[in-house]
Amino acid sequence: MCIRDRYQRRVHGDLAKLRIMWEIQNRWVSLCGSLFNSLIVGNYYILSTLTVYLLPYFNNIDSGVRHGYFARLQTYFCLAGIIAVVFCLILVKKIGLKIVAYASCLIIGGTFFIASYMTDKWLFALFFSMSAIGINSLNLCSQYCNMNHFPESKGKVTGFYLVFVSLSGALFAQIIFWLMNPKNIQPDNKVKFRKTEELLFGPEVFNKLPDTLRILALIWFTIAVIGATLISFPKKQELDIERIQRSNTKSLTEGLGRRNSKPEIKAEILDEFQIENSTKTTVEDASPEKTLYQSKFWTQPNFWCLFFCTSFTLLPGYYVLFRFKQYGLKIFKDDYFMTKLSSIAFLFAGLCRFLFGLLFDKFGYKKVAFCIQVLLFVLVGSLPFVTNQWVFLIWICFILAGEGGIIVISHPVILKVYGIELGSLIMPYKNTFMVFAQ
Repeated sequence: MCIRDRYQRRVHGDLAKLRIMWEIQNRWVSLCGSLFNSLIVGNYYILSTLTVYLLPYFNNIDSGVRHGYFARLQTYFCLAGIIAVVFCLILVKKIGLKIVAYASCLIIGGTFFIASYMTDKWLFALFFSMSAIGINSLNLCSQYCNMNHFPESKGKVTGFYLVFVSLSGALFAQIIFWLMNPKNIQPDNKVKFRKTEELLFGPEVFNKLPDTLRILALIWFTIAVIGATLISFPKKQELDIERIQRSNTKSLTEGLGRRNSKPEIKAEILDEFQIENSTKTTVEDASPEKTLYQSKFWTQPNFWCLFFCTSFTLLPGYYVLFRFKQYGLKIFKDDYFMTKLSSIAFLFAGLCRFLFGLLFDKFGYKKVAFCIQVLLFVLVGSLPFVTNQWVFLIWICFILAGEGGIIVISHPVILKVYGIELGSLIMPYKNTFMVFAQ
């Protein structure tokens, strides 16, 4: 009996070690996959970099194209993203995470590639906006996996994830510059827009746009496939009692000559597995009662307070985000400097997003959101008076940091108010904040 007990303890100890090692490996592999996907999610910022090239390209085809067209384009982009995320988790439950993730990769690469051949502004807007379906679906899958793998560090993981989202903006700003304008040709084509006069790039720059979009589409598709391959939901911790009993019985029979022995699984080991099972959350956990509660989340005052707070905080940040490069080109007339400024600002904003995630974990939503609102009010209000290049750089860095910070803290506060399961289901509707701000 003593030998059998020692053997059982050793078997269960080995199983526990293997289970722990598999869980640790699985969660970090999934996190790496989500970081690859974050480089695709950062394409939300790509329009701020592309606008200075898209505007002269389409203005050359249709002289009626103005800045308002690109504001509407970004709104269509966000609307398409909402359509995607509303149905994303439903599709994940029905057909599986991997199928949804790989389909998102095809949508991202295919729509950008097709858009590169469009010369009509509305057809371009259609395919460009459709790419948001793939981007947002990939984003939601990645973040939902992260929240389930790291339920104890939602703010830190969200901030770390969004650091790489900003890194994407910095990286692709440089790639786009070297593909479009490697000689740093200055904008010299004067075009009058209503009461203002804009300096636009000539054909030696904007004619490279279609080839640039095709190269970007191939790069994004490759990165997305890698990320989709690595992400995964945490496995449910199940103890196959019958299999272990059969294995133990066979081993003990061979070792001890006891064919009828049936080793018992110790109660404390089962309790350990049951406790861990109760803390794991997967996409299958949504019950009809939770779905009913989710359908009525809009009746909760907490949601509307968060909606208006986030939306009105995003307003000035988005306005600067999608206009600062064109505005800076008009003042400083240096595309290379503005590209460097964009990359530095995106990187700085990404690091601050991680910082805001830590601040949320320590101080809570209200204090951090109030500081962000004051920061944006002061900086955006004083930006028209800034004429020095380096002061302009500092102002843009902190404005983008504030805009990203309010997005970072809106993720975990939804999960904190509604819980991981319900919050993960409600979080897709958070994109309505962004559309309202647009």
